[in-house]
Amino acid sequence: MANNQKEVWFNLYCKHCKSAKTPESEDPCNECLAEGTNENSHKPINYIWNGVGEEPRYDSTDERRSHESVQD
Repeated sequence: MANNQKEVWFNLYCKHCKSAKTPESEDPCNECLAEGTNENSHKPINYIWNGVGEEPRYDSTDERRSHESVQD
């Protein structure tokens, strides 16, 4: 059985989330931040796009490069 767990990319998604201004210690952010991995997706479990600008696409090449450069 394959392990399809992916690291959640909070740095990409949280700023575009409907709950972006919610304190980290309150739900839904608290619950979301407690789950550092997600099956088959880099999106946080409670992510809801705020509808402003373009919604992030979690597997595009540019975002992957951006995420990798943050971790280096």
